[in-house]
Amino acid sequence: MIRLNQLVRLYEGHIRLHVDQLTLAPGLILLVGKNGAGKSTLLRLLATADFPDGGEISYLEGTVKEQLPQIRSRIGYVPTDVELHEDMTPIRLMNYMCLLKGADPSQGEQLMRELHLEDVKRKRIGSLSQGMKQRLAIGQALLGSPRYLLLDEPLNYLDSIERKTVIRLLYRHARGSIVLIAAHELNEWQEADQLLWLNAGKPEFYGTPGAWRQVPLGVWQGILPRADACPFDEACVMIRKLVGDHIEWRVFSRECPAPGFVQVPLTTEDAYFIRSRRLL
Repeated sequence: MIRLNQLVRLYEGHIRLHVDQLTLAPGLILLVGKNGAGKSTLLRLLATADFPDGGEISYLEGTVKEQLPQIRSRIGYVPTDVELHEDMTPIRLMNYMCLLKGADPSQGEQLMRELHLEDVKRKRIGSLSQGMKQRLAIGQALLGSPRYLLLDEPLNYLDSIERKTVIRLLYRHARGSIVLIAAHELNEWQEADQLLWLNAGKPEFYGTPGAWRQVPLGVWQGILPRADACPFDEACVMIRKLVGDHIEWRVFSRECPAPGFVQVPLTTEDAYFIRSRRLL
């Protein structure tokens, strides 16, 4: 587990992140919030890439002040602006990271196969596509089977096939470990164990995705003739799509908003839309 107690991080004299009390349990945790909500700040603090201005973070190994080297040895971290050694090859980088982490080099080989990097393992990293570099960054973070895996938008630059590959790999690693993932495409993580919502630097929700989706509004879809004015409250409209002379709508409402509309299952992303717009 990871425990946060009275955690504060400042930026230019203003509070960027403030967490009174929070305990993160093993499993895959989806970290959500608007840009600037504090997601990357929290991940950097948990990865010990940055340090708080107040409060304390405790891991199974102890606090950061007491057991920093031991804690860092159990962390895997991929920031949004990850930089890899451009002149190295993937196989050399993985072998080097195995040496640093005390991992068996065969784990690096296995991860490169799973992440579909086998064919490029001897090419210069600088010559690889952004998607390949992203998968390599995820692979090196997984070396040594870290107890705490912290990933900031790990699906960036990945196509649909590779996104599914990475998602399966991370779900598998989450068995017995804490995997904290900052993401914007929430519906790709429907089976997350927990969801943590940061709003303006503070946690507003931490619980299961099922509890997250317990909102008093339903989701309705339907098609209406094209009109100049929106027939619904703009705050309650998530999607509208022009289809010929008609518009396809996706609307949040307690009851059917218009004749012919049908109610559809509410997703994790729908719930985020409702909560972030204060439609409750």
